[in-house]
Amino acid sequence: MDTRPRAWTCEAHRQTTAARYPELEAHLLEHHPWKNLEINAVPIVAGSAAGLDWIARSAAE
Repeated sequence: MDTRPRAWTCEAHRQTTAARYPELEAHLLEHHPWKNLEINAVPIVAGSAAGLDWIARSAAE
């Protein structure tokens, strides 16, 4: 039986462009109730054309 401690993850995925990332991070840090919020930026290196277009349109709003 594996008795190692487990890391718990609560994920909320938000897509934006690299240019708008600082704005998104600042918003999350200001409005999230957790004091030690972990925010990670993970680049999207590939995706469906429709999905990538949706991210671009959504981030522009």
